Formats: sequence, C-alpha cells, structure tokens
Amino acid sequence: MIWLLVSLLGIVIVVFAIIYFFNEAKAFNNKTASTFPLEGGAILLGFLLIVFGILKATGS
Repeated sequence: MIWLLVSLLGIVIVVFAIIYFFNEAKAFNNKTASTFPLEGGAILLGFLLIVFGILKATGS
C-alpha cells in the first residue's frame, strides 16, 4: 500500500509541475527568464516515483 502512495505522490508532483510550468509560461510571455530545468527535474522525479512505486507494489 505504501508503494501505491509513492506512485500517487509522483503523479501529484508531475501534475503540479506541469501546471506551474504553464502558469510561468503565461506570466513570462516571450521573456528570456526560464525555469524549465526546475520543472523538467520535477517531472522526471515524479515519473521515477511513479515507476518505482508501481514496480515495488507489484513485487517486481
């Protein structure tokens, strides 16, 4: 059960990172400031948590 919660945490991180990225893109419309590496890292961390949690929950 704990591993499914880890996967859920990963999904939440991915969703919030994508929402934050689109809100920042609207705010900095055509500006040079970019925070993409931060969101990219958060999305990758979220996907890693999702995959790891599902694999551990299934016993693989």
